[in-house]
Amino acid sequence: MILLEGAPQVSREFGVGAPRRFVLGTRRMLGHRSGDPRPSERVPPAAVACRVVVCVVVGLVLTSCGAGQIAQTATQQAAVKGAPGDVGDVALRDVWMPSSPDPSGTYPVGSTVPVLATIINSGGAADELVAVTSPVADRVQVSGTVRIPPGRNVVSDADPSASRSPLVAGKLQIVVVTAHVLRLGTDTPMTFHFRNAGQVTLQVPQAEAAQGVGRAGSNDQGE
Repeated sequence: MILLEGAPQVSREFGVGAPRRFVLGTRRMLGHRSGDPRPSERVPPAAVACRVVVCVVVGLVLTSCGAGQIAQTATQQAAVKGAPGDVGDVALRDVWMPSSPDPSGTYPVGSTVPVLATIINSGGAADELVAVTSPVADRVQVSGTVRIPPGRNVVSDADPSASRSPLVAGKLQIVVVTAHVLRLGTDTPMTFHFRNAGQVTLQVPQAEAAQGVGRAGSNDQGE
């Protein structure tokens, strides 16, 4: 055992019972400063490794969430009351009809019922909604902005005062003229025909509309 000049003589017992002067003398020998962590304050290597692993896992989760947000424009199916559908590069979201204002909750034959929807074109070329058909409809009237530019969308919400996102290319009107009685709680099959993407059939539900939005009428509307 080599002793440094001026170092205190120390017992070989370095356990809990070791003299306090050994600890103080060792600090002087190692050049301990008041700002350095004391041995009791140092974090064990295992705890440090655990914290590093937790930080890495949290970072990966946040990164994946951020990447997912970017790709959710056409793939996300939010908790909404309408039906979703996809065909080719076209996505339909929140497709629904307002419930009947009639106390019976039904639409009689000849009623005109608006269809509310958002149609998204995530492709690199424009597409066009050429028709909407349904076995319960005498006809379906489609007007307004039927051409959907690439990377844009069109909306059918029966509210001309609604604010528009820069991604919205225009407003679309879809109105069903009923050939059969439509009852609340029964979904209505509708097929959307696109020039390039093809066609997709959705089961379109009825839902309570906000005040002044999506007003359905009797057989004199749109006639």
